[in-house]
Amino acid sequence: MMDVHKILKPGQQINLECKTMNKSWNSSIFDFENGNVLVASPMEEMNYVFIKPDTPLIIVAASEAGMYRIPAKAIENRKGPFVLVIQPSDEISAIQRRQFFRLKNPDINLKYIIINTSDDYYSKNLKDANVIDLSGSGIAIELPKEEMVKPETKIKLQIHISDIDTTINAVGKAIRCMEQECGTLKICLHYIVIEEKDRDKIIGYLFKEQAKRGRQRI
Repeated sequence: MMDVHKILKPGQQINLECKTMNKSWNSSIFDFENGNVLVASPMEEMNYVFIKPDTPLIIVAASEAGMYRIPAKAIENRKGPFVLVIQPSDEISAIQRRQFFRLKNPDINLKYIIINTSDDYYSKNLKDANVIDLSGSGIAIELPKEEMVKPETKIKLQIHISDIDTTINAVGKAIRCMEQECGTLKICLHYIVIEEKDRDKIIGYLFKEQAKRGRQRI
């Protein structure tokens, strides 16, 4: 049986799902207390959302090992600071990697350099690339065919997320390279070097964008 405390940690970005309210919110772990999890109270249009005690919830969270869904229920709404006390269950289920939420056409800027020598890790001569999609485990980018990228190629990445005004440095390894109809290459990369705090930032951004796009479809 998996321990919830091995998945969740203070400061971690999470997503809260509530089927009875047909809602999903971006939140973060505040603290732990007597087996319960304290999370930042969900917000809608700059107002805190009151969630009735015993309302069933799902915590969606990612760790280095993968992504998980954790059934839970609301216990208490607190003020000062505004936190929601949640009681998690031990019925944790892993989300398969193919089910990782991938955000298509994210509003981010990316610079890259193909790593051919050890000096390339430290090079500042990075080039711009279009981002096709983004997830907590990897990224798909569009490169000119002339780059001649093949599977196993390592690429240094500099990902700037303007929405949260942060730049993330990572290294990805090409796992798929596909020529597109327009003549460019779609390169699917898996992160092989990334700080876990930076992965959390990406996941937090994904959760936020997922909720935003979901509201726009309503």
